[in-house]
Amino acid sequence: MGPRPILALHRTPDPDCLDCGGSGEVECGVYGEDEPDWTDCDCAPFLPLAYLWLPKPPAWLRHRRTAHDPWCTDPACAHNKPPV
Repeated sequence: MGPRPILALHRTPDPDCLDCGGSGEVECGVYGEDEPDWTDCDCAPFLPLAYLWLPKPPAWLRHRRTAHDPWCTDPACAHNKPPV
């Protein structure tokens, strides 16, 4: 049994934000560095607001894998006879 599927809802950036202009990222850097760095803006937090647990598919929809002997050359054999 694996983990249940989940849907995490995040808040979108504020389109009227004065710091990021609605992109959710703020350009910052230190004098003397070649390329600027990008950090998340305060208007768009990384942590999700809510989690929605999705239902697992019912048992009859899950594929049951029957073990097949990899050394058997006949894929339709039932393995109901003792070995010779």
